[in-house]
Amino acid sequence: MKKNITRSFLILGLTLSLFAQAAPIKSIEILGLNVVSRGTVLSYLPVEAGDEYGKKTSGQIIRALHKTGFFKDVEVSQDDQILKIKIQENPHIKYIEIINYSDKVIQQDSLDRILKNMNLSQGKIFNARQLDKLIKQLDSAYVVNGYYNAKIVKTIEIDNHNRVGINLDISEGEVARIGSMKISGSIIHSEKELLDLFEIGESDFFVLNYFTEKDHYSKIALDAGVEAMKSLYTGSGYLDFKINKIDTSL
Repeated sequence: MKKNITRSFLILGLTLSLFAQAAPIKSIEILGLNVVSRGTVLSYLPVEAGDEYGKKTSGQIIRALHKTGFFKDVEVSQDDQILKIKIQENPHIKYIEIINYSDKVIQQDSLDRILKNMNLSQGKIFNARQLDKLIKQLDSAYVVNGYYNAKIVKTIEIDNHNRVGINLDISEGEVARIGSMKISGSIIHSEKELLDLFEIGESDFFVLNYFTEKDHYSKIALDAGVEAMKSLYTGSGYLDFKINKIDTSL
């Protein structure tokens, strides 16, 4: 009889301990909201009112909210079965302005589309990595189009409402110009015939070159000319045609 009573107390003690570790959540309190809505936060939570709050719940909530990219800091606690979540939002973009660029390299509609796809528009959550990625893309666009000295100066300002103003000031510099352009090794077609396949090349007559900008180097135009050469030879039956080397130097 004594043994049975002891077992009953042990079982009861374990049951009470489990209930103490996993108390049900009566309500959820969210502190620190500014731009992000309460509904948005609740939609990302792995728990809701009525669920049990266990040892792993805090960590699960913190990981889930950090994963959204909306928040800089997240604190979770429970008091009298009230789940309390204190957050600090990442800054939101107040504006992003890109100045002093020409449409020779960057088209406005393309730029608007890129900013939208990268979530770098007004009202979006600021992501420093995305901004750096944008700057690298712009740098690459200038290099491909022959603007090797282009520079982009980034300025970021955060106001009292945790909003970010972004300014990118572009200094394009001068485009690289072609001093000479030669094609060697061709027997079937003359060098002049092959050079005429390229939109770029040595400068035209001064006045004409002002309009054609033929001597403005562009990797895109160079690659297009190379493809035109390949098509010319393969179309003539020279299926083994290949270009041994392309050498560009500044």
